[in-house]
Amino acid sequence: MRDLKIFLEARHKEKRFVVLDGAVGSEIKKRNPEIAQDETWSGITHLKREDGGDKLVSSIHRDYIDVGAQVHITNTYASNRHVLGGEDLGHLTEEANRVAVGIAKTLIEEEEKKSEKRKLYLAGSMSIHPPRSLAVLKAIRNGEKHTETNITEAVIWPDPEAEVSNYVEQAPKTNPKTLIICCDTIQ
Repeated sequence: MRDLKIFLEARHKEKRFVVLDGAVGSEIKKRNPEIAQDETWSGITHLKREDGGDKLVSSIHRDYIDVGAQVHITNTYASNRHVLGGEDLGHLTEEANRVAVGIAKTLIEEEEKKSEKRKLYLAGSMSIHPPRSLAVLKAIRNGEKHTETNITEAVIWPDPEAEVSNYVEQAPKTNPKTLIICCDTIQ
């Protein structure tokens, strides 16, 4: 963590840019739209090894490394318990975070071994993106007519204590040395 602080302070002092990678989830959807079939697709793509999801996430990180990104954000945006729980996948919270961090960390370590001068950083990502009710999601998938109003009403926000508990659970799983970036605002 101290290395990152020194790096960011030096960049600021020198008035130089820090290059972060782009949106991993958006790239997943762009490269393989079929994988985005449920509410939790971006949070568990890397667990879908039989569908090549882990290789897809790895290739996205690799491409960002190759174009010069210095800070790499893990594919953990939608990997917290309340988001995964919306699809009855809350039990995958720990594995989803561990695997996503592992993919990015492995690539960063490999790249740093190639060039001692190149220092890359890992950042975790957490979302407050809410799960929707399973009943409404199933209705939508079955082609039933819906409006923005009933979709919005179908969002199931956890109570604030549960939400904080979910973040506290997710944060250390991204790696104790990882900078955690919350990508949304709290409702």
